[in-house]
Amino acid sequence: YYGTLNVVRAVVPRMVARGHGSLVLVSSTLGMAGCPGYAAYAASKYAVRGLADSLRLELAPHGVDVHVVFPSNMVTPGFAEEMRTKPPEARMIDERGHNMSAAASARYVYARLLAGDYAICNNGDLDALYMTAAATTPAAAPVTELLMAPVVWLAIGLERRAWEACVAKVFRDEHPPQQ
Repeated sequence: YYGTLNVVRAVVPRMVARGHGSLVLVSSTLGMAGCPGYAAYAASKYAVRGLADSLRLELAPHGVDVHVVFPSNMVTPGFAEEMRTKPPEARMIDERGHNMSAAASARYVYARLLAGDYAICNNGDLDALYMTAAATTPAAAPVTELLMAPVVWLAIGLERRAWEACVAKVFRDEHPPQQ
């Protein structure tokens, strides 16, 4: 969070003085939904999201566009290493999907930036997660989001239950009942 904030403090005054600019902050999927073993990381990514939401409102009158990106896991050597060391329940969640190559993510995010979207997930599946987590931020397609809300709510609710089942299973495996 502080790294993002320091960059914002360094570049925004010039954008405001010019009367235009674009600011793209990078959060994470965990800026929309927590994950076991990642409490500190998720908190920092929620903070980036809050910063972006506030800056969007504060900087719009100055001609500065603000966007926030919520990427999922990138399939990189670093991700492979992380998978070896992350908590088992988090590994089970990540093995369920939403992982993509950095190049594919960059193309998707760039296209959404060009379209002027505010909140950008790096794949369409995560847009549903954002819709349920973003009641106070601008809607990209308000009518569609309204019509899809019941379906999205159900789908994300089922996904969250699957995550909770993963956590419960790992806990039971690591802490069997005493005989």
